[in-house]
Amino acid sequence: MLQLPHVILPAELLNLLKLNLPTNVAPETILQTISANPAVQLLLERTMTEFHGGRSLEKALTALGWPGFRDRFASLYIYKTIHGIYPTLTYLDLVDEVRTLEVRFGPYGTSGNSRVFLLGLYLKLSNLKLLNEASGKFLELRIPVEVDGLLKHTQGRSEKLDWVLLIVTHLLEGLGETMLSRALAAGEPMDAIYPLLSTTHREWMFKNLLTYGASIREPDMFLDDRI
Repeated sequence: MLQLPHVILPAELLNLLKLNLPTNVAPETILQTISANPAVQLLLERTMTEFHGGRSLEKALTALGWPGFRDRFASLYIYKTIHGIYPTLTYLDLVDEVRTLEVRFGPYGTSGNSRVFLLGLYLKLSNLKLLNEASGKFLELRIPVEVDGLLKHTQGRSEKLDWVLLIVTHLLEGLGETMLSRALAAGEPMDAIYPLLSTTHREWMFKNLLTYGASIREPDMFLDDRI
């Protein structure tokens, strides 16, 4: 049972990933959040010159659309985690795993929602942190393939799909696929399934969800009935 690490994510990117933003969202909506931190705005202007030609960040947003801008924004922090410095341009391949996770669970989320992208970015940065702390030993935090089938038993689309994925992953680890599948298929809510875990698994799940909540600045969200 791997323990999730605490990772530091930039407030501006976090705030944007928590919003429901359509592909063609007005640049002003995004720029308002970014401009609150002049250092972040300068970093984005410098690394996205190829998309705005030295004119303005708004030009880059118009050219890329929200998803393209978001992906490149996130890639800057992955690059810094790997190399210790920010790049001079964006490397889109750094977010391939994050986007793959988003596509994988797209049918279970709401339109314009970047919550799975947020979870994917957290897992990517967490794996890099664990790799560094383990001196190169491969340890991987991931969402098991069994979760895909289990989600078919859940009700509708979720606005907080990142939390749902983490909760189901922990329940799967503690109960096994067969038992969890039966409980979900019977319509049992998550809070009724949680007590079925052993004390050890409950404590592990509780600590991991607290850590994730602290990392994305939603410390109490996993207690919310709206999940």
